[in-house]
Amino acid sequence: MGHVEAKILLENRETLRRTLETVGLVDAGSTFTVIPRKIFDELELKRTGRRVEVETAKGALELEETCLKLSSNGVSVLTPSLVSDELPSVLVSVITLEQLSLKVNPLTGKLEKHRALLFFGT
Repeated sequence: MGHVEAKILLENRETLRRTLETVGLVDAGSTFTVIPRKIFDELELKRTGRRVEVETAKGALELEETCLKLSSNGVSVLTPSLVSDELPSVLVSVITLEQLSLKVNPLTGKLEKHRALLFFGT
């Protein structure tokens, strides 16, 4: 299955007049959505104060966390995101996909709606 991309709208959840439409690379193997520092600055996002240790192809890194509003396929969510000084474009993660009730169809390479999972005992 090649690369999967999605049209997304990113917004500063506190100042909704700061928005950016872009295309994000969907990575169902990534835990957190990651945005480039340039987008963090452009949207005037705030840090949460938390730093998250991540494992990358280049080794371990510690990235700052922020929270933003992300919209795709007609659905909007507030999602935790990490800020990267190296990544050139937005990486949309499994947490964000789950929040949006979307999944990657491995046969078509496209996003499609799905039901959120909830397991509990009776």
